[in-house]
Amino acid sequence: MGKMLTCEFGYLKKIEPIADWQKPLLDEAGIIALYTDEEGRHFARFYTWEGWDGVKVETGCGEFTKKDGLLVFKSDDAVYTFELDINCLTIRQRNKMQYKLMDRFHSRS
Repeated sequence: MGKMLTCEFGYLKKIEPIADWQKPLLDEAGIIALYTDEEGRHFARFYTWEGWDGVKVETGCGEFTKKDGLLVFKSDDAVYTFELDINCLTIRQRNKMQYKLMDRFHSRS
């Protein structure tokens, strides 16, 4: 699977272009996981608290930047903008999501 670079908490603020099925995810709070694959390419996954049963958004390969409280991920197909906010979820929710994320990542690697 590659290597997890980092995970952040925040809100999905914008996807350009956006599909109809993605619109309800805007302004949702969740965890943003940034990975690198075996070839060193970056990709991101976004999970919401309510939808922990699966990845809500998965990007293609691209690059990310963090600046002024935003994380922007640019892939060949879209640009994803997240507003970083550690307090978007309760401490209990954050801890549980991090644990589940690490368990998923390590069970696949």
